[in-house]
Amino acid sequence: EISFNEFYNLFTSLNNQFNEFLDYDSDSSGSIDSREFSAILNKKGFMLSNDFYQFLFNELSRRTGIMNITFDLYVRIIARLE
Repeated sequence: EISFNEFYNLFTSLNNQFNEFLDYDSDSSGSIDSREFSAILNKKGFMLSNDFYQFLFNELSRRTGIMNITFDLYVRIIARLE
């Protein structure tokens, strides 16, 4: 159970993240590739190496067979990084 204020803060945060995600989903596919993802993280101030992105997307491909990040996965990754 959460209070209204907690719900409002969560909703606002997710809405902001969704709009940010849409801004970088240049082809409107509903997912972002490694180039788009690195641009978002750089804008957020995360200066990560190309090796990190290569590892992340290799793991993603190995586990799911997909080389793109959907919004739900984006939220989970950002939560871990923050």
